[in-house]
Amino acid sequence: MIFKKITNLLFLTIMCFGKISSCFAAATTNDTSMSLGEIIQYGDHSVIVIGTNGSVSVEGIYNTITSIDNNISFKDGASIDLKIDVVEIPQNIDNVVHQLDGCTLTISGIQPHTYDKISLSLLSSGSYNFGFTATFNGTCKAGDYQRTVSIPYYDCSYGAFSGSTCTPTNNNKKANINLSFKITEPLEVSEVKPLNFGQFIVYSPGGTYQYYPGETPSASGSVVPISTPDQSLGEFEVKGIGSRVVNIKIIDTSTTLSYSGDSMTVSNIRASSDSVQLWGYTQNYEATERFYVGGTLTLKPNQTPGVYTGQYKVEVNYVE
Repeated sequence: MIFKKITNLLFLTIMCFGKISSCFAAATTNDTSMSLGEIIQYGDHSVIVIGTNGSVSVEGIYNTITSIDNNISFKDGASIDLKIDVVEIPQNIDNVVHQLDGCTLTISGIQPHTYDKISLSLLSSGSYNFGFTATFNGTCKAGDYQRTVSIPYYDCSYGAFSGSTCTPTNNNKKANINLSFKITEPLEVSEVKPLNFGQFIVYSPGGTYQYYPGETPSASGSVVPISTPDQSLGEFEVKGIGSRVVNIKIIDTSTTLSYSGDSMTVSNIRASSDSVQLWGYTQNYEATERFYVGGTLTLKPNQTPGVYTGQYKVEVNYVE
């Protein structure tokens, strides 16, 4: 039994030396998938910066991810450990440019977390974490995208027991990153009607007028509303991707109305709902929905007669 085991070991060794291409195969790597998540552009120049540590920062864009797995691993290309593979990343990697539908994507600043060589054997592998900048120029058409970013690497192999080493050379090897992302059209919100409390007669000591969606308007104190066709809740229309849910946020929950040096306040400004779902598809797969806004108007005695005006801010965002 001992003699048989030794014979098998010698046979395997001879087979290996008889197949030099197998024993000294170059380093290999599998394609790596990276997702940039959902992207909403706020202009025709948008930037996503991926750090070598996987961090994500953005400019002119809304993005749903805060970190990314940006690791590319390499392994020994042979099945028997009679050699060492050495891999190195060149220090100047060309930009990668892809023409998308309506915009151009440029991948620049591609770099690994280190430029040190990595050595591979049957029992060990190695990897690099890559950082880069993705720049979108133009307004991209909504849709799912996948593009390949090819990263060159140099390699060489030497015998594990040779007592020497080797210097990686440019042999046109590529490691591919399959970059995927989804472009979503930005939301649009427009005011259909202003929040108009109407007309009032105010006696001392003044009072309030509450005007909210789905509620009966009510006056308190010495405030007498006058019926007017101009009275209206604030009405807004949101346009975006059909079936998506949109959050509604009132940025200014109170504001001041002014006229001729006098003022009055509107407080507790709120929307008819915290969110809406977009329905009503169009040919462009867009959908719209409306929401309403009301508030509480406080009037002082002896208010200067006139038309008082002011502003408040509303913000809408897709629910992730």
